[in-house]
Amino acid sequence: MKYLLNWKEAFESGVSMVGGKGWNLGRLGQYGFNVPQGKVLTAKAYDEYIKYNELQKIIDEVVSVTTLENLDEIHVKDKLNQLKKKL
Repeated sequence: MKYLLNWKEAFESGVSMVGGKGWNLGRLGQYGFNVPQGKVLTAKAYDEYIKYNELQKIIDEVVSVTTLENLDEIHVKDKLNQLKKKL
């Protein structure tokens, strides 16, 4: 399985494989729009990266404590910084 796709492959793979932005850029390229050169990392590659680096637990913790109203609170910033260090 390929983890990095060009725009044409991204378009052909669909949203579930490459996400909305990657798929739409591929679609624009297919319709003749001038899309800069680039590649799309597949959702499978992202999932495997998260699993391999054991990041899901901290992601879940960040999601469970974060709201728009508390982004500036110390405990939320601490969790976000922990995640950032692991990435």
